[in-house]
Amino acid sequence: MRTPKCIVNAALVAALFLGPAACGWTSDGGARLDGLYHPDAGADATATDPGPTDTPAEAAPDAVAEDGIGPGDEGAFDVNPTDVPESGLAGTWAVRLDQEGELTPLFTAWPITTTDYFLATVEPGATTMVLTLCNEVPVVHDEDTEMDFITEMPANTATKLGETPVDLTLAAAAASLPAQKVIWTWGLTGVGETDALPTAKDDAHVVDQDQDGHVGVTMTVIQPVAGERYLVKRVVWDLSAGTLSTDRLRLTGTLTYVIDESPLDADPSALKAPTPITPKDGSAYVMRRVSDLTCATLLQHRDQIFAP
Repeated sequence: MRTPKCIVNAALVAALFLGPAACGWTSDGGARLDGLYHPDAGADATATDPGPTDTPAEAAPDAVAEDGIGPGDEGAFDVNPTDVPESGLAGTWAVRLDQEGELTPLFTAWPITTTDYFLATVEPGATTMVLTLCNEVPVVHDEDTEMDFITEMPANTATKLGETPVDLTLAAAAASLPAQKVIWTWGLTGVGETDALPTAKDDAHVVDQDQDGHVGVTMTVIQPVAGERYLVKRVVWDLSAGTLSTDRLRLTGTLTYVIDESPLDADPSALKAPTPITPKDGSAYVMRRVSDLTCATLLQHRDQIFAP
Protein backbone atom coordinates (compact mmCIF):
# COMPACT_ATOMS: atom_id res chain seq x y z
CA MET A 1 0.00 0.00 0.00
CA ARG A 2 1.33 3.43 -0.90
CA THR A 3 1.70 5.80 2.03
CA PRO A 4 0.32 9.36 1.96
CA LYS A 5 3.84 10.54 1.18
CA CYS A 6 3.86 8.44 -1.97
CA ILE A 7 0.52 9.54 -3.41
CA VAL A 8 1.39 13.21 -3.68
CA ASN A 9 1.18 14.03 -7.39
CA ALA A 10 4.45 14.08 -9.32
CA ALA A 11 4.46 17.79 -10.04
CA LEU A 12 4.10 18.68 -6.37
CA VAL A 13 6.81 16.21 -5.42
CA ALA A 14 9.23 17.71 -7.92
CA ALA A 15 8.57 21.19 -6.60
CA LEU A 16 8.74 20.42 -2.88
CA PHE A 17 11.58 17.93 -2.92
CA LEU A 18 14.06 20.24 -4.62
CA GLY A 19 15.58 21.02 -1.24
CA PRO A 20 16.65 17.48 -0.31
CA ALA A 21 17.47 16.66 -3.92
CA ALA A 22 19.86 19.56 -4.07
CA CYS A 23 21.75 18.92 -0.85
CA GLY A 24 23.88 16.05 -2.06
CA TRP A 25 21.48 13.36 -0.86
CA THR A 26 20.83 10.32 -3.01
CA SER A 27 18.66 7.25 -2.71
CA ASP A 28 21.03 5.18 -4.85
CA GLY A 29 24.52 6.32 -3.94
CA GLY A 30 26.07 2.87 -4.14
CA ALA A 31 24.83 2.30 -7.67
CA ARG A 32 26.27 5.64 -8.70
CA LEU A 33 29.66 4.72 -7.19
CA ASP A 34 29.57 1.42 -9.04
CA GLY A 35 29.00 3.36 -12.25
CA LEU A 36 32.09 5.50 -11.61
CA TYR A 37 34.36 2.79 -10.16
CA HIS A 38 33.15 -0.32 -11.94
CA PRO A 39 34.23 -3.61 -10.33
CA ASP A 40 35.32 -4.97 -13.73
CA ALA A 41 37.71 -2.08 -14.34
CA GLY A 42 40.54 -3.55 -12.26
CA ALA A 43 42.14 -2.57 -8.98
CA ASP A 44 43.90 0.47 -10.40
CA ALA A 45 40.86 1.91 -12.17
CA THR A 46 40.36 5.66 -11.93
CA ALA A 47 37.13 7.61 -12.16
CA THR A 48 36.29 10.17 -14.78
CA ASP A 49 34.09 13.16 -14.16
CA PRO A 50 30.69 12.29 -15.64
CA GLY A 51 29.44 15.86 -15.36
CA PRO A 52 25.74 16.63 -14.90
CA THR A 53 23.48 13.87 -16.16
CA ASP A 54 19.76 13.55 -16.58
CA THR A 55 19.39 10.00 -15.27
CA PRO A 56 21.10 7.98 -12.56
CA ALA A 57 23.27 5.01 -13.29
CA GLU A 58 21.21 1.84 -13.16
CA ALA A 59 22.00 -1.21 -11.09
CA ALA A 60 20.57 -4.68 -10.94
CA PRO A 61 17.57 -4.87 -8.56
CA ASP A 62 19.59 -6.88 -6.01
CA ALA A 63 22.79 -4.86 -6.42
CA VAL A 64 22.04 -2.27 -3.74
CA ALA A 65 22.02 -3.13 -0.08
CA GLU A 66 19.50 -1.71 2.36
CA ASP A 67 21.88 1.11 3.25
CA GLY A 68 22.09 2.11 -0.42
CA ILE A 69 25.74 1.17 -0.82
CA GLY A 70 26.10 -1.33 -3.64
CA PRO A 71 28.66 -4.15 -3.63
CA GLY A 72 32.24 -3.56 -4.65
CA ASP A 73 34.53 -6.06 -6.36
CA GLU A 74 34.98 -9.23 -4.33
CA GLY A 75 37.76 -10.48 -6.60
CA ALA A 76 41.42 -11.10 -5.86
CA PHE A 77 42.23 -7.80 -4.20
CA ASP A 78 44.62 -7.96 -1.25
CA VAL A 79 43.52 -5.24 1.13
CA ASN A 80 46.03 -6.07 3.89
CA PRO A 81 49.25 -4.09 4.29
CA THR A 82 52.53 -5.94 3.85
CA ASP A 83 53.70 -4.85 7.30
CA VAL A 84 51.67 -4.14 10.44
CA PRO A 85 53.60 -2.29 13.17
CA GLU A 86 53.70 -3.98 16.56
CA SER A 87 52.59 -0.73 18.19
CA GLY A 88 51.11 2.57 17.09
CA LEU A 89 48.93 3.55 14.13
CA ALA A 90 51.56 4.26 11.48
CA GLY A 91 50.55 3.34 7.97
CA THR A 92 47.75 3.89 5.45
CA TRP A 93 44.10 3.67 6.48
CA ALA A 94 40.81 3.56 4.61
CA VAL A 95 38.25 5.58 6.58
CA ARG A 96 34.45 5.48 6.52
CA LEU A 97 32.28 7.82 8.61
CA ASP A 98 28.56 6.99 8.70
CA GLN A 99 26.34 9.82 9.91
CA GLU A 100 22.76 8.81 10.66
CA GLY A 101 20.10 11.48 10.50
CA GLU A 102 16.61 12.51 9.51
CA LEU A 103 15.20 15.08 7.12
CA THR A 104 11.62 16.28 6.86
CA PRO A 105 10.88 17.81 3.43
CA LEU A 106 7.10 17.52 3.92
CA PHE A 107 5.23 16.00 6.83
CA THR A 108 7.04 12.67 7.23
CA ALA A 109 10.59 12.29 8.54
CA TRP A 110 12.89 10.41 6.15
CA PRO A 111 15.99 8.60 7.46
CA ILE A 112 19.25 9.60 5.80
CA THR A 113 22.76 8.19 6.03
CA THR A 114 25.66 10.40 4.93
CA THR A 115 28.85 8.40 4.36
CA ASP A 116 32.24 10.04 3.91
CA TYR A 117 35.12 8.00 2.50
CA PHE A 118 38.71 9.10 3.16
CA LEU A 119 42.22 7.81 2.72
CA ALA A 120 44.37 8.53 5.77
CA THR A 121 48.09 8.41 6.45
CA VAL A 122 50.01 8.26 9.71
CA GLU A 123 53.76 8.75 9.65
CA PRO A 124 55.82 6.77 12.19
CA GLY A 125 55.86 8.61 15.50
CA ALA A 126 53.46 11.32 14.26
CA THR A 127 50.78 12.96 16.37
CA THR A 128 48.42 13.57 13.44
CA MET A 129 46.37 11.35 11.16
CA VAL A 130 45.88 13.14 7.81
CA LEU A 131 42.59 12.39 6.03
CA THR A 132 42.07 13.05 2.30
CA LEU A 133 38.48 13.00 1.04
CA CYS A 134 37.62 10.45 -1.66
CA ASN A 135 33.86 10.98 -1.89
CA GLU A 136 30.70 11.66 0.07
CA VAL A 137 27.68 9.42 -0.54
CA PRO A 138 24.43 10.50 1.14
CA VAL A 139 21.53 8.02 0.96
CA VAL A 140 17.88 8.84 1.63
CA HIS A 141 16.08 5.65 2.69
CA ASP A 142 12.99 6.08 0.51
CA GLU A 143 10.52 3.21 0.27
CA ASP A 144 9.26 4.26 -3.16
CA THR A 145 11.73 4.30 -6.06
CA GLU A 146 9.34 6.44 -8.07
CA MET A 147 10.04 9.21 -5.58
CA ASP A 148 13.83 9.03 -5.92
CA PHE A 149 15.79 12.25 -5.81
CA ILE A 150 19.41 11.82 -6.74
CA THR A 151 22.47 14.04 -6.62
CA GLU A 152 26.21 13.48 -6.66
CA MET A 153 29.44 15.13 -5.68
CA PRO A 154 31.29 16.03 -8.91
CA ALA A 155 34.77 14.57 -9.27
CA ASN A 156 36.25 18.06 -9.34
CA THR A 157 34.54 18.98 -6.06
CA ALA A 158 35.83 15.82 -4.36
CA THR A 159 39.35 16.43 -5.67
CA LYS A 160 39.47 20.06 -4.55
CA LEU A 161 38.02 19.30 -1.12
CA GLY A 162 40.62 16.56 -0.80
CA GLU A 163 43.39 19.09 -1.36
CA THR A 164 42.63 20.48 2.12
CA PRO A 165 43.17 17.49 4.43
CA VAL A 166 41.22 16.84 7.62
CA ASP A 167 43.59 16.29 10.55
CA LEU A 168 42.86 14.03 13.53
CA THR A 169 44.98 14.32 16.65
CA LEU A 170 46.77 11.19 17.85
CA ALA A 171 48.35 10.36 21.17
CA ALA A 172 52.12 10.73 21.45
CA ALA A 173 54.10 8.59 19.01
CA ALA A 174 50.87 7.76 17.12
CA ALA A 175 50.01 5.36 19.92
CA SER A 176 46.20 5.71 19.73
CA LEU A 177 43.27 7.86 18.56
CA PRO A 178 41.82 9.78 21.52
CA ALA A 179 38.32 11.27 21.70
CA GLN A 180 38.16 14.65 19.97
CA LYS A 181 36.13 17.28 18.16
CA VAL A 182 36.83 17.93 14.47
CA ILE A 183 35.53 20.81 12.33
CA TRP A 184 35.35 20.34 8.53
CA THR A 185 34.26 23.17 6.23
CA TRP A 186 33.43 23.46 2.52
CA GLY A 187 33.88 26.74 0.66
CA LEU A 188 34.57 28.72 3.82
CA THR A 189 37.44 30.64 5.36
CA GLY A 190 37.70 32.21 8.80
CA VAL A 191 34.46 30.64 10.12
CA GLY A 192 34.50 29.02 13.55
CA GLU A 193 32.41 26.30 15.12
CA THR A 194 29.58 28.54 16.29
CA ASP A 195 29.72 31.37 13.73
CA ALA A 196 26.67 31.88 11.53
CA LEU A 197 27.28 30.66 7.99
CA PRO A 198 27.30 33.24 5.19
CA THR A 199 24.10 33.66 3.18
CA ALA A 200 25.39 36.04 0.47
CA LYS A 201 27.58 35.11 -2.49
CA ASP A 202 29.89 38.09 -1.95
CA ASP A 203 30.52 37.41 1.75
CA ALA A 204 34.24 37.69 2.59
CA HIS A 205 34.14 34.27 4.28
CA VAL A 206 33.09 32.49 1.06
CA VAL A 207 35.69 31.02 -1.30
CA ASP A 208 35.36 29.16 -4.59
CA GLN A 209 37.05 26.10 -3.15
CA ASP A 210 36.56 23.86 -6.18
CA GLN A 211 37.72 26.67 -8.50
CA ASP A 212 34.94 26.22 -11.04
CA GLY A 213 33.81 29.83 -11.20
CA HIS A 214 30.91 29.40 -8.77
CA VAL A 215 30.80 30.40 -5.10
CA GLY A 216 31.44 27.81 -2.40
CA VAL A 217 31.43 24.26 -3.77
CA THR A 218 29.29 22.73 -6.50
CA MET A 219 26.94 19.77 -6.11
CA THR A 220 25.26 18.22 -9.17
CA VAL A 221 21.51 17.57 -9.05
CA ILE A 222 20.39 14.67 -11.25
CA GLN A 223 16.76 14.07 -10.32
CA PRO A 224 13.97 15.26 -10.15
CA VAL A 225 15.32 18.44 -11.78
CA ALA A 226 18.79 18.44 -13.35
CA GLY A 227 21.06 21.30 -12.38
CA GLU A 228 23.69 22.49 -9.94
CA ARG A 229 23.71 23.88 -6.44
CA TYR A 230 26.42 26.13 -5.00
CA LEU A 231 26.79 26.04 -1.23
CA VAL A 232 28.96 26.28 1.85
CA LYS A 233 28.94 23.70 4.61
CA ARG A 234 30.32 23.01 8.08
CA VAL A 235 30.41 19.63 9.80
CA VAL A 236 31.42 19.21 13.44
CA TRP A 237 32.24 15.66 14.50
CA ASP A 238 32.63 14.50 18.10
CA LEU A 239 34.58 11.26 17.83
CA SER A 240 34.88 8.73 20.62
CA ALA A 241 38.29 7.23 21.34
CA GLY A 242 39.18 4.57 18.78
CA THR A 243 39.27 0.89 19.71
CA LEU A 244 41.99 -1.07 17.91
CA SER A 245 41.28 -4.70 16.99
CA THR A 246 43.58 -7.45 18.25
CA ASP A 247 45.05 -7.92 14.76
CA ARG A 248 45.74 -4.16 14.68
CA LEU A 249 43.89 -3.78 11.37
CA ARG A 250 40.65 -2.07 12.43
CA LEU A 251 40.08 1.09 14.45
CA THR A 252 36.44 1.75 15.35
CA GLY A 253 34.37 4.17 17.37
CA THR A 254 31.14 6.12 17.60
CA LEU A 255 30.46 9.74 16.75
CA THR A 256 27.95 12.53 17.08
CA TYR A 257 27.78 15.37 14.60
CA VAL A 258 26.21 18.65 13.58
CA ILE A 259 25.80 19.68 9.92
CA ASP A 260 25.19 23.29 8.91
CA GLU A 261 24.72 24.16 5.25
CA SER A 262 23.97 27.43 3.46
CA PRO A 263 22.88 27.48 -0.21
CA LEU A 264 24.25 30.57 -1.97
CA ASP A 265 23.09 30.08 -5.55
CA ALA A 266 21.70 27.45 -7.92
CA ASP A 267 21.01 26.73 -11.58
CA PRO A 268 18.06 26.62 -11.97
CA SER A 269 17.37 29.00 -9.12
CA ALA A 270 14.58 26.77 -7.76
CA LEU A 271 17.28 24.41 -6.47
CA LYS A 272 18.37 26.99 -3.92
CA ALA A 273 16.45 25.63 -0.95
CA PRO A 274 17.84 24.71 2.49
CA THR A 275 16.78 21.44 4.11
CA PRO A 276 18.50 20.75 7.43
CA ILE A 277 19.47 17.31 8.72
CA THR A 278 18.63 16.32 12.29
CA PRO A 279 21.29 13.93 13.69
CA LYS A 280 20.10 10.60 15.09
CA ASP A 281 21.72 7.87 17.17
CA GLY A 282 23.85 5.20 15.52
CA SER A 283 26.59 7.22 13.80
CA ALA A 284 29.99 5.55 13.80
CA TYR A 285 33.36 5.37 12.12
CA VAL A 286 35.57 2.53 11.00
CA MET A 287 39.19 2.76 9.87
CA ARG A 288 40.90 -0.15 8.13
CA ARG A 289 44.66 -0.39 7.86
CA VAL A 290 45.39 -1.13 4.19
CA SER A 291 48.10 -1.39 1.59
CA ASP A 292 48.82 1.70 -0.48
CA LEU A 293 45.83 2.42 -2.71
CA THR A 294 44.04 5.20 -4.56
CA CYS A 295 40.63 6.69 -3.85
CA ALA A 296 39.28 4.92 -6.94
CA THR A 297 40.44 1.57 -5.58
CA LEU A 298 39.01 2.31 -2.13
CA LEU A 299 35.58 3.08 -3.59
CA GLN A 300 35.69 0.12 -5.95
CA HIS A 301 36.52 -2.34 -3.14
CA ARG A 302 34.69 -0.60 -0.29
CA ASP A 303 32.63 -3.68 0.69
CA GLN A 304 35.74 -5.86 0.95
CA ILE A 305 37.76 -3.22 2.76
CA PHE A 306 35.14 -2.43 5.41
CA ALA A 307 33.70 -5.92 5.81
CA PRO A 308 33.46 -7.01 9.49
